[in-house]
Amino acid sequence: MLQPRTRSQFPAVNRSENLLEKIQQELDVICTIEGRVVILLSSNLFGQGDNKAGNILMEEFTRTLSHMTGIINTLILINSAVFLATEGSEMMPFFKIMEEQGVEILCSESCLSFYSVQERLSVGSKASMYTISSRLLQAGWVISL
Repeated sequence: MLQPRTRSQFPAVNRSENLLEKIQQELDVICTIEGRVVILLSSNLFGQGDNKAGNILMEEFTRTLSHMTGIINTLILINSAVFLATEGSEMMPFFKIMEEQGVEILCSESCLSFYSVQERLSVGSKASMYTISSRLLQAGWVISL
């Protein structure tokens, strides 16, 4: 029976650099995309399965996105993804980089209210469902995770 490996059991390879190299190789293709690119995050974890793995993957994903700000127009956070933009989030530095580089970051007002974190929002802006729907409908490409 295979046992899941912990992060310390993986080889000491800088996975972020390898991922960035792969992304750089594909940038020519991605840059030819016409229209607005919108990323919709609906969870504070990346994928399904173990929460620790999902958190590690989300950190790697947001770090990678912070190097691709020329491609992304809008990042929309709904449901538990709103926690990523609040005080204390490990992903905050990456979201701040994206915002400073011109990526619009929208956090669902309804979700911020539901989780009672509207006063803890540290990056991005509160957005109504009307605004979120408008950005999704105006997008050339929507990537939903």
